[in-house]
Amino acid sequence: MQLNLRMHLPDVIKNIGLSKLGPSERDLLIQICILLHRRYENFANDLVKAIREQYRLASILSDPNRKRNILRMLTELYFKGLIEEYKPLFGCLNSLIIDLRDTTVESYEEIFLNALKVITDYFETYGERIFGVLAKSHRENINNDYEVSLPDSERHEFLQEATRKSIYTYLKDFY
Repeated sequence: MQLNLRMHLPDVIKNIGLSKLGPSERDLLIQICILLHRRYENFANDLVKAIREQYRLASILSDPNRKRNILRMLTELYFKGLIEEYKPLFGCLNSLIIDLRDTTVESYEEIFLNALKVITDYFETYGERIFGVLAKSHRENINNDYEVSLPDSERHEFLQEATRKSIYTYLKDFY
């Protein structure tokens, strides 16, 4: 006997999008998403739409941690292969910059600081894997702990050079 969730998928997707899970629970949720993706054809596309909508609704002023967690969730889904393109991720990062443009003077400083914290956390966590950029603190730790000097040109190659160039071009268009 098999469990058929097809008629409940919209509710499952909605609740995954609304979830406010921490890092340990997120790993389990991603494994569940992988299994649902294997079983149901459009699950991943619908899930990404729901998650991006929740990202759009979350306020950088009142809930920056929500935006941070959603970015992490989308990134982990990308690493696991449920998201085939990186554009949804960078669209979300780009929205942080757009938020800065559309703010009032009174809230600008707080929004800027919150957006900067989210972006900094994101690049600290995923910068090396996505862009091949080793964080300065990691480079210094390697230098201090192992007495090895890493030149700036040594990079972890997560993405192929052509893909990195297209990401750079994509981001450059918005700045």
